[in-house]
Amino acid sequence: MKSVNKNSVVVTEKDTGKTSEIPFGMCVWSTGIKQTPLVEKFIQRLGTQNQPNRYALLVDSHLKVKGTENVFAIGDCSTLETNMLKKEYENLFHLADKNGDGQLSKDEIISFIREFSEKYSQLEIFTTKIEKHFEQFDTDKSGELSLEEFKLLVAYADNEIKLLPSTAQVAAQQGKYLGKALSGLMQNKPVEKFKYHHLGAFAYIGESEAVGEIPGMLKGGGMAVWWLWRAMYLYKQVSLRSMILVSFDWTKTLIFGRDVSRF
Repeated sequence: MKSVNKNSVVVTEKDTGKTSEIPFGMCVWSTGIKQTPLVEKFIQRLGTQNQPNRYALLVDSHLKVKGTENVFAIGDCSTLETNMLKKEYENLFHLADKNGDGQLSKDEIISFIREFSEKYSQLEIFTTKIEKHFEQFDTDKSGELSLEEFKLLVAYADNEIKLLPSTAQVAAQQGKYLGKALSGLMQNKPVEKFKYHHLGAFAYIGESEAVGEIPGMLKGGGMAVWWLWRAMYLYKQVSLRSMILVSFDWTKTLIFGRDVSRF
């Protein structure tokens, strides 16, 4: 966002640099969260070569802080390193072109995906539907991909990258993973990279209604989803005491209304 006027906002597109004006009735500004002094000093000490991200600690696929040997980070203070294919597409093209004919066959693409999916996790989207994707980017229908067609393929993969949300669900999974990973390292066992498994999300929208989604099961809103959200909220409490206190608070609010006198 470039500026906010009385009835519109002026925004600039990062890719094209084009500036446009969007009219609005109400503007809600979300500025994000500042680093804690500890994280800020840690990033400064490691230097921009190891930590180019100015907002969070950059960690690898095993949650180890880049530029260190035995420091790990989870939760909001960290972000997973993302290797972008399109930055190195020419070099990757030549590595994938095993026979050196300047074209990539379907077999060469499959071999490339298998070889580099560990470093470039976004390539995993091609593992199950390679036939469909190969035909999609073989625009001249020659049965092989040229450098420009390969560039479109890797750009598509990069666009599918999804940053992990700053939620307790992510931090909880990272914490469990890191506990097992550290135990494995102490026993000299190989450790697989961290993979986030999205279990769903809920949001209360007022008037005893909520919206939510559980992959493959639920996607919608209403009072029924609100009850399900409350059930899940109680289930995720860390102790029976917390469950009772939260239930008591909800019952008190239902009978007497929400106390807003302190706000």
